[in-house]
Amino acid sequence: MWRMTPRLAIATLTATLAIALAPATKAHAAATYSYTTTGSISGMSGPLPIQFFGTYGTSPMTTPGSFTLGEFITNPLPPTATLTYNNTPFTVDVVVHDATNYYSTDYKITGDLNGSITGAGTGDMVATALSITATAGGVSGIPPFPASALQITPQAINAPDGSVRGFTTLTAQVLISGIGPPSPAPEPTSVAIFGAALAGWAIRRRSRSKAAA
Repeated sequence: MWRMTPRLAIATLTATLAIALAPATKAHAAATYSYTTTGSISGMSGPLPIQFFGTYGTSPMTTPGSFTLGEFITNPLPPTATLTYNNTPFTVDVVVHDATNYYSTDYKITGDLNGSITGAGTGDMVATALSITATAGGVSGIPPFPASALQITPQAINAPDGSVRGFTTLTAQVLISGIGPPSPAPEPTSVAIFGAALAGWAIRRRSRSKAAA
């Protein structure tokens, strides 16, 4: 019957412990870009009951992850008034820059508003994204991530309440396959138990050797 020699056993346990203590690494690295957004709601002129305000300047976007596209703002209405939209289009342009601003990509989002809001702060209006396309510019001509990776959940629009405007943040997230969280690090308790077992095994072997002598 084959038996592991003491030297081979110690080497095997030591190598296993070294693997357990090795620092965790990410399967794939995430990326960070700067971006700006602008948006509009079609068919409206004069004092707008609903407006979209984008992110002016530049904001950081980490992929994969969530980020803010901007805000829908509903202006005050008479308390008894009801505003209803049926398939009213809106657009949001997201311009994403690489780390050196050497190239940019325009992600164009189109959607519609459906439902009603009242001046008393109630309603069931929802903004829904219907299509997302990407047009890359600059030297590379390659978008940092495909338009299909950009996901937007339908967002309920907050109604104004008296003289208080309604604010609704529109968010998106970039979901990229193959990029996951860091590998879990070994638990301190497990590592300690393993180390104690290794030390106990070595002491036991030494005691047996002395007894045999």
